[in-house]
Amino acid sequence: MSTKTLRSVIRKYLIEAAYDAKDKKRVIDMFTRSKGSDDKLLQLARTMASRITDPMKATRRGEAAKAAVDAPDFYNIFFDRAKELGLDPDDKSNAGFDRSSLKRGTGIIWLPTWSAIELWQNEITGQLSDGYWENSVPHDHWMPWSKMEVKKGNPKAIYNGWIQRNKYAVDSKDLIDIVGDRMVNKGRMAKALGRELTYDESNAAEGLPENIADYKDMIASNKSDYTIDKIKKLKKKDVAAFYSTEYDMAEMKRDLKFIKKAMSEAK
Repeated sequence: MSTKTLRSVIRKYLIEAAYDAKDKKRVIDMFTRSKGSDDKLLQLARTMASRITDPMKATRRGEAAKAAVDAPDFYNIFFDRAKELGLDPDDKSNAGFDRSSLKRGTGIIWLPTWSAIELWQNEITGQLSDGYWENSVPHDHWMPWSKMEVKKGNPKAIYNGWIQRNKYAVDSKDLIDIVGDRMVNKGRMAKALGRELTYDESNAAEGLPENIADYKDMIASNKSDYTIDKIKKLKKKDVAAFYSTEYDMAEMKRDLKFIKKAMSEAK
């Protein structure tokens, strides 16, 4: 491979920005160190692949190598390593790998309860970008999570791109001490209605009083403020369902553990 061709490959690779940044960097490093020698490039790939012990990492490295250059003898070194470690990149039954149906830069997170889905959509994602984890690093760690479609199912997540961070203490005492009460209300309403909440429903639910007697007093009063006005827009049958549904702090913490598990297993 000539130096001119090498520069062309790397330039195309950087412009497309198609795969995980760390994997792209490793592939570029191999091209640079090989100095145009195909034999040296393959040797470097074999050495790198032999040191990988995570099948998903081997697969991602193979994807990055394939995106860089159409050379099966090069990128298949990583795919073969993934197979040795127990993952077949061609087997679409691998739930953690099959991202072919996803648009680049999008993903899916599955959560088992409507209340967990509500906490994810209308609390945790906001905490990641503008709240509890606002100043965490890397500073754009929240972006993949903001592009996740949410579905009901066993906790897991897949993303067609690079998840920079997947470990978050969403069930931490500090967070729960601050917003735990409103999360209980949000989760309770979602459980009561058995569906996803709209943004307005979620905002109104968080301000509902602890018992229905206080709710009735609130509605009967002539008071008007931001919270009361939101609550008054809720359907009476939905409010009745809310107060007849049991959902407490313990159940809310269980839902947070579902979210934590789904995020931690994201690929």
